[in-house]
Amino acid sequence: MDNKNIIWGSLIIGISIIICSFLLKDSNLLNSYIPTPPQNSVTIPDKISVAQNDVMILYDAASYLGFDARVMEHAIENNELPGIPCLKLGENYVFSKKLLDNWVQDAIVKKLSFTITSPIN
Repeated sequence: MDNKNIIWGSLIIGISIIICSFLLKDSNLLNSYIPTPPQNSVTIPDKISVAQNDVMILYDAASYLGFDARVMEHAIENNELPGIPCLKLGENYVFSKKLLDNWVQDAIVKKLSFTITSPIN
């Protein structure tokens, strides 16, 4: 009997969450809690034209370039990869695959080399 109550309770909670998410999806309730950005911040438009699969997080970009994510983050923060196209949002880095490709191509054409140090564990 207890297992049936747990199953029914879980089912009711799950359905409630789904219904609430549909109701709040188009609601301005969620947007009303977003704080206004500071004066010196960059404002990102509501709709940005980005190709599908173009935006990557640090782990994806590091893997794409053949780095360990911790090594790449350390290299970016210590300016060991000058000019690498990335944006720091809070504590996270965001990359564009297209811009990374252009950056690598430019580095190859200019025959640039980078010295990367490994972070201390």
